[in-house]
Amino acid sequence: MCTFTGSCPACASPSHTASVYAANEVPEDISGWSKVSRDIEVTQDARVTVDTLDRTYRYYLLWITDLGDNERAEIQELTLQR
Repeated sequence: MCTFTGSCPACASPSHTASVYAANEVPEDISGWSKVSRDIEVTQDARVTVDTLDRTYRYYLLWITDLGDNERAEIQELTLQR
């Protein structure tokens, strides 16, 4: 399992919903990605556990699934840790 740690200083309270997807080649659309996390509410210092089911992936995608009451999403930093 891996953990994504993100920094979104503008997100003092949950404001966006996101999921993490993975792939070994960059697919043409979202259907080519494998979902490796649950849906999370993005907060100021969000952490999400990524479960690849013991598969190795080269690419990871943070997919914003809901902007909430906002018109845009901003993620300033994103880190993947084993």
